Amino acid sequence: MKQRTKGVRTLLALALALAMVAGGLLPVLAEDYTKMIEVRNGNVYVSDNGHDWTFSKELTDKLKLEGSLDVDSTYIGTTGLRVEAQPYHPGDEEVPGEASFTVTGDVDTTGSVFVSAVVVSSEGGSSAEATVEGKVSVESKAQPGPIPFVTAAVVMTEDSDSEASLTVGKGIEGQVLVDAEDGATASLTVKDGGVKSEDPYGMYGPPAAVTATNQNGTANVDITGNIEVSGMTAVGVASMNMSGSPNAEELIIEDDDEEGGTAGTSETTITINGDINATGKESESHGQSDSVAACGAYMTGQGPDSSTTLTVNGNISAQADEYAYGLYLQTTDGAEITANVTGDTTTTSTGERGESADISAFNGGGTITATLTGNLIAKGEESVGIKVMSQTNKYFTADQYDDSHPYDGEVEPYYEGERIKIGDSWYELYSLDSDGERHYFVCIEQYDGEEYYDLYCPVSDVQEVSQTGATSITVQEGDVTSDNIGVAVSAEEGNTVDVIVDGTVEGGKGSLVLVNDTQLGDGVALTVWEVKANEDGALVSDMVNGVEGDDFDYTLVQNKEAEAELQYIIRVKADQKDIITAAGDAFDYRGYKVAHENDTVTLKLNIPDGYEVVEAYSDQAQSMKLEKNAKGEYFLTVPRGGAVELSVKLNKLPDPEPETDEPETVAITYILGNGTENDHIRTTAAIGEGVALHPAPERDGYTFLYWQSTDVNPGSPYYQEPDPDSDFQFRPGAIYTAKKDINFVAVWQKN
Repeated sequence: MKQRTKGVRTLLALALALAMVAGGLLPVLAEDYTKMIEVRNGNVYVSDNGHDWTFSKELTDKLKLEGSLDVDSTYIGTTGLRVEAQPYHPGDEEVPGEASFTVTGDVDTTGSVFVSAVVVSSEGGSSAEATVEGKVSVESKAQPGPIPFVTAAVVMTEDSDSEASLTVGKGIEGQVLVDAEDGATASLTVKDGGVKSEDPYGMYGPPAAVTATNQNGTANVDITGNIEVSGMTAVGVASMNMSGSPNAEELIIEDDDEEGGTAGTSETTITINGDINATGKESESHGQSDSVAACGAYMTGQGPDSSTTLTVNGNISAQADEYAYGLYLQTTDGAEITANVTGDTTTTSTGERGESADISAFNGGGTITATLTGNLIAKGEESVGIKVMSQTNKYFTADQYDDSHPYDGEVEPYYEGERIKIGDSWYELYSLDSDGERHYFVCIEQYDGEEYYDLYCPVSDVQEVSQTGATSITVQEGDVTSDNIGVAVSAEEGNTVDVIVDGTVEGGKGSLVLVNDTQLGDGVALTVWEVKANEDGALVSDMVNGVEGDDFDYTLVQNKEAEAELQYIIRVKADQKDIITAAGDAFDYRGYKVAHENDTVTLKLNIPDGYEVVEAYSDQAQSMKLEKNAKGEYFLTVPRGGAVELSVKLNKLPDPEPETDEPETVAITYILGNGTENDHIRTTAAIGEGVALHPAPERDGYTFLYWQSTDVNPGSPYYQEPDPDSDFQFRPGAIYTAKKDINFVAVWQKN
């Protein structure tokens, strides 16, 4: 079905292209448009203020509006542009529908209640797509009091192979909703610009500037720009991702054969190539003046085949009077959430007991993986830099329920697990103690044609399941600072928590805090480069709960056993990572070299050619020099609190004399002294070369005796002991090994 859809779309595009080349369908509608446009399977309808929908063949032929769409209406349910695709039935055959439309300018829509600028939807295997090359914006004229429900863009689709997509060229002003269900795909792309949303109606608007809801489908959001949101409850990006069937307590499923719904795989991918700024804003419109909460990104996942990936290539900030969160990640029932942030994360709660957290991870039997590159800064009286809570998820399973013999008496909700999974569906669990045994039931909603009623169906072979979670949070190249607590971890037995901070952790009251009797080891690990002690001198503290009046209170007590289990990252200066390796007691842990307090760490050095080590250091300022052991190795003992960064000072050795392939030559000169104009002969030879000395020269009235020089080769067969009255003597033909420039002078005897 999907291949057929793509084929039809390709033929349509080809036909339009050929027609435009021929000059028959050139887009000539250049003026702005002020009427609502609806595209249904390629047919375009135009409406004036929501009444008297009329078919427009002119727009149908073009499938494009040259110019902007500017709709201003008081009609309830105003939509500027709606692109909708549904199956149609030529005869007995069901054919997936297609709808596509392009606006070359902006889409600006104003209404009162239930207002949307752009809506793209599909179902039944159909395909709908819209492109707005300009900006999308929406505004409500509703007076304070009504709930306006205003969205700038909605992309929604359901049923297997259905597709809906919206591409915006220059940003969105207003809230956005992307929804995918039951094997369908919904996508939003903003090419140049971000999303800006201001909610003047407090808690009564949609939950976030960008919201992606997904049940057993695929949702994609890609925004090139910043997310700016303000309101009483200001959330930048929200994702609610669910695979399998929903919990009967949370969602109402209509028109399904079973109350539990349909199982499937759910995948949500959100990419923000910019900053996320969420600001709590006071509002008087509903009788509340304080800003309640602000959150940069709120991500939830439920179900074993639920996967959510968030990427923020920028900074995150959140500020509110009461609650402020940078990242809030919550997963259960085997769901996976992955978050990557490249930039700083800052949260500020300004209230007297305001709570803030740069990252808060609640794990109820799933997998949470977060990687943050940058600093984490949490401000507020109850602020936490990194907050992790991992609990064992308990529920029950059974093969089936029996609806042929329902129970018509009274049963009670069963609170020791509360839920039961039968097949792929979730139900609320009820129980009844009878005959000394416990019997279990699920509630199935029935309809008798007039009203709904509850049917309690018995289940047998009930088994308890305990599902643990795995949480991994890594802060790369950044510090974690908080007015209150730097890192707080609560983990029930069997759950794994792994927190790594490749920087400094510092909390005003406590830097590293273990909650609810959490112990390091056995799956719970804290790894830091440096940790600052609190005012009591503690690096790791246990939180001891207490109640003071009507307020929850706590004290921090030093945990020396946990401090001994801390893993300290042994850094190497960035430009010397190819030279230094930490050895000794240091060991590899998730890509880092780590060691415990009082461990001995030696330096394994790979010195570049032409250099020698002058000094070795253990700190960033290179003020703490390392000593050498008996083997001549530099070493250190890991100090309490860490902060080890290894480096060496190198000295460049003199460059060696350059080697040459050509041998060096010397000059050999024979001084004849015969009174002629040519009284010397000059030759050359290579160093190390054996040279036969010149034959005996002639001179009238004299006899040649020998060649006289200050150099001699004692190994030569022509060697003679020197005359005491002369220098060394050489006979003609003697072999001289060339060493340096030299003169040989002829010695004569007069006849």
